[in-house]
Amino acid sequence: MPHRFTIELKLGYKVRRFNVIHIPVNNRVERFELTGKNKSIILESNRPLFRSKGIRHRNPTYNIIEGQVLHIASLDPFLEQIDAYFRSNVPVKFKFENRTIHGMLCQVSGAGRSGGMYHLYVDNFHWGELLLCDAGWKWEPNAIINLQHLVPYFVRQVSTLPNGLVL
Repeated sequence: MPHRFTIELKLGYKVRRFNVIHIPVNNRVERFELTGKNKSIILESNRPLFRSKGIRHRNPTYNIIEGQVLHIASLDPFLEQIDAYFRSNVPVKFKFENRTIHGMLCQVSGAGRSGGMYHLYVDNFHWGELLLCDAGWKWEPNAIINLQHLVPYFVRQVSTLPNGLVL
């Protein structure tokens, strides 16, 4: 499922906004569609491959799939903003289909801004909050996540639910 966000760059004396659509392709590759005023390019990154293997320190490689850029170095500020967006400390994007799940262990893959794997434990769950016990890189234990503004993403069940409910 594509994820949209906006990045801002200061070009000269003006601040320009660019729309970015993050498109996960598979567990090795993801694509970004970077759209300006009248131009669009599609970049491909191997960031999910590194994150799935636990290699957090290595910078991903970006390839231009569609569109043209005069100088490859001119993409560096955009790539830095995209990486900064995914490294920021913001909620994991997912949503439970059943709103009354309690005491369940689940796994969210590729849903964080870092693109990694997260282990979540739902305790005292009600629509709007979730207790995050172990979420890996750049997350604090026992952080509260607000679910009201999140979109469905890749959620995979790890433990068995008591009455056969599925996510």
